[in-house]
Amino acid sequence: MTNGLNNNENIILQEFPETNIVFFNEKNKSAQETINKLKDLGVLANNEGTYVRLVTNLNISDEDILALLKTLEKL
Repeated sequence: MTNGLNNNENIILQEFPETNIVFFNEKNKSAQETINKLKDLGVLANNEGTYVRLVTNLNISDEDILALLKTLEKL
């Protein structure tokens, strides 16, 4: 997921994570604006301060990650 986010020119990663938690911002958007857009697209996220927070778990498949990355291209 991190590599895909890092390749999206509209996404700014807070840092390159080493866990299943990713923090990012969409260029020129507040975290809440991005969270609202993601919700409209069927992706649940929350904020951690000024960043959007996404978390994966063992039930998230590679296909789920690819679907997320395609959704993020719509931002």
